[in-house]
Amino acid sequence: MRNRLEEYTPAVVSNKTKQAGEVRVRWPWTEPKAWTERMLTALEKGVKGGKWFSLIDKVYSPAVLRSAFGCVKANNGAPGVDRQTIEMFEKRLDDNLAHLSSQLQKGTYRPQAIRRTYIPKPGSSEKRPLGIPTVRDRVVQTAVRAVIEPIFEHDFAEQSYGFRPQRGCKDALTLGGWFEYFKHSHWTTFRPLDSWIRMRLRSILRKRSKRKGRGRGRDHQRWTNAYFAKQGLFSLTVAHAKASQSSMR
Repeated sequence: MRNRLEEYTPAVVSNKTKQAGEVRVRWPWTEPKAWTERMLTALEKGVKGGKWFSLIDKVYSPAVLRSAFGCVKANNGAPGVDRQTIEMFEKRLDDNLAHLSSQLQKGTYRPQAIRRTYIPKPGSSEKRPLGIPTVRDRVVQTAVRAVIEPIFEHDFAEQSYGFRPQRGCKDALTLGGWFEYFKHSHWTTFRPLDSWIRMRLRSILRKRSKRKGRGRGRDHQRWTNAYFAKQGLFSLTVAHAKASQSSMR
């Protein structure tokens, strides 16, 4: 019979267990069914030869494919060339995912053609071409992305924002993003750049208002510098001043 000390002594958590939990915090957007904590740790430390092998088994994993379908369903996209909707695919979800998994494992999977459609282009009478894959292909594409994206994400520059998880082009216009591109420039270039950028933004807003030409005249009162700052666009001049203050502390 155990004594009371043994009965109430809490389990000791090893440093290895703590580190495993911490690595997941640094990669919160990754798919847990594809990327284990051990794999994420290896990603950060680097793998032998700098190459990853045998990742296809992660792609055709039923759990990863099911999670990928959840993402496809959440996007609520239109059907592809086969006219199969998300609801139709979901009615036989287990069979469809098992078939995809088998095809991927055997190497017999072949993507279908892309359905071409056209959507309105904001601020213009023109239309933008859009390619719509089938639901089954979108599931596979999402699974592939879940498996390989962390590998490429690890090598991206900190100041890169386009098409990255939990980041976007708008984030690049904030103090932490936009200024990163120009922080090594001479301080005298910031004001002309600020002026040119706001002129281009006013020109875009003019075009959306069905008006021609570049931003000028009353546009400065209609869309003031304060307006752009409120939208999250920090001027390079202000960003440089704040960065200089931080470095002096």
